[in-house]
Amino acid sequence: MPPPSATQRREFPAALMRAGAACAALTAPMLAWGERLIEPGLAMFAGVVELLLPDFAVTSIDVRSANGEAVIAAVVTLRHYAVYGGHLVEPGASITASTLLAHAWQPALIIAAIVAVRRHALWTQFAATLLRASLAFAAVALLDIPFVLAGAVEDMLAAATVPRTNPPLVAWMNFLNGGGRLALAAAGGIAAVATVGRRVDPV
Repeated sequence: MPPPSATQRREFPAALMRAGAACAALTAPMLAWGERLIEPGLAMFAGVVELLLPDFAVTSIDVRSANGEAVIAAVVTLRHYAVYGGHLVEPGASITASTLLAHAWQPALIIAAIVAVRRHALWTQFAATLLRASLAFAAVALLDIPFVLAGAVEDMLAAATVPRTNPPLVAWMNFLNGGGRLALAAAGGIAAVATVGRRVDPV
């Protein structure tokens, strides 16, 4: 493998600085307005949870404080009689599941850092990359937050009715919480960058 060129050696620290600046620029509004910024997506998260858990209706979903941390919490209610692990559960039974609000914004930082590393020759390329990055973030959020909430519900049901089982939603939740969330974000950021034109090195 050939050694890096002088241009590449100069570009590396500059790329790191751009990535750090992008993360810093996003962190401030996330800390200040993270709850408000996520609110428009809560209804969509609720809809996905109901698709994943057809026996349940999401009766509420909001951002609240739990143990001093902001969480996205959903309350789901059983629509009808159902059998779980040989146990009959009556309609109206409710379960509350939650995930940290910070989990919703971690992918945004990863995607922003990856986008910032790349240099763009034209503003149109940069705008196209930002659009793709926004779509990547939305996709990761939909594969993350509602799936974690649904997985938490299934985990509580399994623990109460069929211990030591690992339903698919629980396995996906564990994957996300074990680093899969960051891996999805990295894949989304790389896809956003790779699908827009050719990278232009500084001269």
